[in-house]
Amino acid sequence: MRRRDIVAVINSALKAKEKIKIMNKIYPQKYYDALCEIGESVITEWYSKYPPIMYDRIGSLYNAFTVELDGTEYSVEFNSDLMEREKSDLIFQNSFINGYHGGASKGTIRKKDQFGNVIYEEPHPHPGIPYWQTPIPQFGHWGRPARRDFSPYRKMVDKMNKKISEIDSEKQKEYDDIIEKVEKAINRLV
Repeated sequence: MRRRDIVAVINSALKAKEKIKIMNKIYPQKYYDALCEIGESVITEWYSKYPPIMYDRIGSLYNAFTVELDGTEYSVEFNSDLMEREKSDLIFQNSFINGYHGGASKGTIRKKDQFGNVIYEEPHPHPGIPYWQTPIPQFGHWGRPARRDFSPYRKMVDKMNKKISEIDSEKQKEYDDIIEKVEKAINRLV
């Protein structure tokens, strides 16, 4: 064995160790950035499917998920509590999970006169299916079923899982390349 071959193996191992340290810092951030971008783009796409005419959006579905990075670990949480608004559980279920653009899936519309007396009541036509209320007169009747597009939750999870697999493969290839270089240096000794 020649001394310079031994030095080459040691240098190769030290470079590999350094590269792995760098990768262990870079990859968690790569996952985090990719998952945040997917979450934002899926919600934006869902909102763009139906521009409301009768109300303004406040974008609460952007708060239905969170991606966190803690050192080398990342996590994704889906939770209605993150939305911090009234009826967030219902909005989370109907819009984020099931893809409906607004609507109520239960209840009774009650019209009152100027003295607060109930003039008439109209029960929900199909409890469990979100319905819009007609805007005229004054949201006083059930209209048609709310528009339904894709489930932001399902699409987000599918895209996130696919991206995680892609990054896992990329990371594994880098690790394999590092190991291959060290093995080549070792094989020169034999």
